[in-house]
Amino acid sequence: MKSIRTMIVEDDFKVAEINKEFAEEVSGFSVEKIAKDAAEALTYLENNPIDLIILDIYLPDMHGTELLKMVRKHEYAADIILITAAHDAETVECSMRYGIFDYIVKPFAFTRFRDALEQYRDYKDSLNENRHYNQEKINEFVAYNQHPDSMEKLPKGITRYTLDRIIEALDSLHTSFTIEDVISRVSLSKITVRRYLEYLHERGLVSKDFEYRKVGRPLVVYSSQR
Repeated sequence: MKSIRTMIVEDDFKVAEINKEFAEEVSGFSVEKIAKDAAEALTYLENNPIDLIILDIYLPDMHGTELLKMVRKHEYAADIILITAAHDAETVECSMRYGIFDYIVKPFAFTRFRDALEQYRDYKDSLNENRHYNQEKINEFVAYNQHPDSMEKLPKGITRYTLDRIIEALDSLHTSFTIEDVISRVSLSKITVRRYLEYLHERGLVSKDFEYRKVGRPLVVYSSQR
């Protein structure tokens, strides 16, 4: 999987480092640049492709929404997630108007940040996998960009796109399968696949059994109940 090139624009160095650590804990993200102000961010964007900008509103040289406008004006191919203490109507409406992917209000829990990044990663994966889209897939893209939480409610750490990929993989497998069987079809980490299989197990869509061997830990074997 190609890394999602990420830039953090935040004038507080300690906060920027924390956000960098959070971002790189999510599989698939690589923080290429931390910019302390809008000027540094724009200079970097001139010669370096960035997929995602994690942007604070309060910058020393200009308001974050002005930077957002300039990113769009110059047609840089970067999506934007705002992480900010600003939650007034004018800022929120302006940000939405210029096509942000998500808006996270400080202070926030890591799980909220992780969910936003996972949604974005799934969105990018879907874009990269297809060159043409049916109406259903376009509807998903619109839902992502208009309001990520407008998608069907799922537990934290579970996204619709990845869940659909897992279910599609299960349909191609034999009745019984292991985590490794699923990984070979979806190219996701073992931790991620286990989380989704456990979710399906809790919903009664897969059963789980243990195959005990002479040595080592027992092998977890799943069976589809769909």
